[in-house]
Amino acid sequence: MEKIAQDLFIAEKLISTDWGSLDRDLPRLYARTNEDLSFLFSNFDVYDQDVLSVLASSDQYFSCCYQGAHSVDTFDVNPLTKYYYYLRKWALEMSLELNPQDYNNFYLDVLLEQVPIRFEQEEAAKKFFSTLLERYDPLMRTKLFHPVTFSAKVPFSKDPQGLLSVLSEKALPFSCQNIFTPMNVEKQYDTVILSNILDYSNSDISKLIICRDNLYSLLKENGIVVCSYLKNWHEPYSFHFIEREIFEEKFLFLDGKCRYSSLLDDYLPSYYVYQKR
Repeated sequence: MEKIAQDLFIAEKLISTDWGSLDRDLPRLYARTNEDLSFLFSNFDVYDQDVLSVLASSDQYFSCCYQGAHSVDTFDVNPLTKYYYYLRKWALEMSLELNPQDYNNFYLDVLLEQVPIRFEQEEAAKKFFSTLLERYDPLMRTKLFHPVTFSAKVPFSKDPQGLLSVLSEKALPFSCQNIFTPMNVEKQYDTVILSNILDYSNSDISKLIICRDNLYSLLKENGIVVCSYLKNWHEPYSFHFIEREIFEEKFLFLDGKCRYSSLLDDYLPSYYVYQKR
């Protein structure tokens, strides 16, 4: 339980810090994805593949499972994401609803009283959220979370029962890792889903080289890395120029399809792919 105490310390520091002095490096949670995952997953196939995905809000993980991946392992630099996965899964199991951020503390207390505890990781997640719910009301509106993006879409939105049917009752395959530091690679994958993690390199050449080499080791022959444009989407090439120069030594760059935005009435760059040479 020492690890839970450390993670609770991180969470409470986030919640109690004034907005003006909030450390940008503190690991806030994404309540939901800020990507159009329905569009993303309509353009490439993970069926029967071994996938490694950033965990984040868990929507990428849910999408891979729903799309029939053979196996899905997850990672994130934020250690709190593993707890939020279980909260979302419990909400799905108890009510076929995947958005616990919409719930008040009373509802979440009732939810936690009802959930089945099947293994150690679930016990830890229950303790994590039960402790925070006792101290902070409304918990789901605190600085523990990034603001919700309502325009995001997921492939399982109309089929929560279908998603639930493919989720494992075993512990989430998760490791707390930073893709910009050397990783211990024990398994190779057909696909790695990074969301927009590469944006956080800030074009730091040393970070990008480490990340590139990590990904090269993580991928099977001809495996792919799927990256999303979530920042600087209006001029993606200029902002990713250094990144692409570094990656082209070991990867082939493939531009993805543009997605139509009704808000801007325009087609916007949505994602891109690096394929292992």
